[in-house]
Amino acid sequence: MKITTFVDYFEGYTEAIVPRKYGKGYKLVRIYTGNYHVHDITDRQWVLKKLLYTGLIMATMLLYILSGVSKTSGNATVFVAAFSGLAVFSLVFTLVSCITYICNPREMTIFAWKRSSYGIKRWCFITAICLFCVATISFIHMLVYSMGNFFPELICSLGYGLSGFFALAMNKIEAKTEYYEKHNDVQIPFYPEADL
Repeated sequence: MKITTFVDYFEGYTEAIVPRKYGKGYKLVRIYTGNYHVHDITDRQWVLKKLLYTGLIMATMLLYILSGVSKTSGNATVFVAAFSGLAVFSLVFTLVSCITYICNPREMTIFAWKRSSYGIKRWCFITAICLFCVATISFIHMLVYSMGNFFPELICSLGYGLSGFFALAMNKIEAKTEYYEKHNDVQIPFYPEADL
């Protein structure tokens, strides 16, 4: 996992010296001069995609929570608990990536684009793997150890699997999304008399 640094956040920015308010001296500001990353879809499709991601992440979280709180013997096993812990960890990062994506404007800076698009692709894939492992282990436990509790165990396993499917669907949708770079026409102010 890469830690975001100051340099990463300001990738594509240029420093400029501008006058302070009311003409009292100058200050250093950062102006975004890099190219914007824009979806290669219409505005309506962009809004629909945000709604789709909102629905998918909510369905993923809801199915995971409902399966996790069900009173089945499979949820009490060590392996299910271990992979469920990994799934919770990755679900948090998936949720952060989705919220970042949903809150971003259409024209994204380099940092916003990497944070949301790469985050969705990476964390949704990890979440899907963890949830598929939980579903598989839960299903195997059901086949081996369930004595009369077959149906609740099956529903729990299917809930985990479907939750992983929704996470994987988000990964695949974002992986197929194409972005193009839109030129940024911002002008950097220049004040030769500025002395910081």
